[in-house]
Amino acid sequence: MPAERMRLDSVGNGGAMNEKVVETPQWAAARLRSEVRLTASRLTFEQRADFLRDLVKAVRDAVKFDPLLGGSAPDGTEWELNGMGVVGGAAEDYYAEALDADHRAQGRS
Repeated sequence: MPAERMRLDSVGNGGAMNEKVVETPQWAAARLRSEVRLTASRLTFEQRADFLRDLVKAVRDAVKFDPLLGGSAPDGTEWELNGMGVVGGAAEDYYAEALDADHRAQGRS
């Protein structure tokens, strides 16, 4: 495993020091992107729209409610949240349109 992928953290263990391998945020994000792509390829049209909506909400909630250990946007958290609001609104609209399209295709209105 490449050194850039993991870091070692020292962990106290009854006076002895052990090292624990911890995945870096960059590698965790890369792994998740790969898993998201694989998952999305296995979902139906309607499920993908819902999945996208949930992903956008999860990222927005992290910015809004969790401490920004990686740092906030250069123009501040409020600016970032406004931008994510636009993306979130688009994901919501896409989901609603996907439901409508699916219902039309099934003969339901």
